[in-house]
Amino acid sequence: SGKTNSGTDTRADTDSPILQRPKFTPPQPTIMPISIADRNLGVDVINVPQNQVQPNQVNDPLVRGGRRIAWLKEYAGIEYMVKDPNNPGNMIVNPVLSNIPQGNPANNPRAALQPCDILNHDHWRHLVVGVAALSDANKPNVSPVKVLSDKIAQIYRDVKPFAKVSGIEVPSDALPNSASVEQIQNKMQELNDILEEIRESYDGCVGGNAFADQIQLNFRIPQGQQQQQGQGQQQQQAQATAQEAAAAAAVRVLNNNEQIIKLYKDLVKLKRHAGIKKAMEKLAAQDGGCDGGGDNKKKRGA
Repeated sequence: SGKTNSGTDTRADTDSPILQRPKFTPPQPTIMPISIADRNLGVDVINVPQNQVQPNQVNDPLVRGGRRIAWLKEYAGIEYMVKDPNNPGNMIVNPVLSNIPQGNPANNPRAALQPCDILNHDHWRHLVVGVAALSDANKPNVSPVKVLSDKIAQIYRDVKPFAKVSGIEVPSDALPNSASVEQIQNKMQELNDILEEIRESYDGCVGGNAFADQIQLNFRIPQGQQQQQGQGQQQQQAQATAQEAAAAAAVRVLNNNEQIIKLYKDLVKLKRHAGIKKAMEKLAAQDGGCDGGGDNKKKRGA
């Protein structure tokens, strides 16, 4: 889409670099369908055991339910706590969680049973099943491999100008729709290596902690999704499922990835730093710049 490139192509005058604040951000998160394997793993996410928290935190969902809260964010894109619209200084449990159908589908579970209680295991199981059903109903038409390929392509487009300056080659080949689990894993490793090379090449250029932290995306193939054995059609189906699960897991690694967000912010700082430096050199070249306004203009056009 045309928008994706806007961040890198802001060739506005470097005469006013400080005013240049291009919107240069990583691709927006994409919520991926929750597979049966993801759902089953989600149901099994446990609370922090009572004996590992302070006595006054035993019933605190934010402390004991941290893993479940993280699962909701990563798999369903749902924040557990949101700002209270009636009192913006306050946080409340996301009302969306109370509206997710719960309970046995045979009993027409259209409405939630009660306010969300993620520490209650039964309640949590119904919540995960409900979230997975909704995710399946809202499944995008695009395959997970295509979503992943487009995201990586956008990141590559964004970082290419910076890579070029450092003499780093950015690959241009997309992931084929039929990509195997191994190809997906290799593509994620390639992305990791390119971003790390760019980061390393600029480490120390801007000061502060810019470009200081090594990039490690730590992508892992989801458990239980390794190639299952089967015959003919059954095996093809298992491979397709494993491929989709691997691509969806890779997209989740890229969604709101703090390391990638930090790299983008550091690249913005670098660009601003370079723009200011260029402007200062221009200023220095205009000798006697403070007194002859008209004189200056002539020099500038020269």
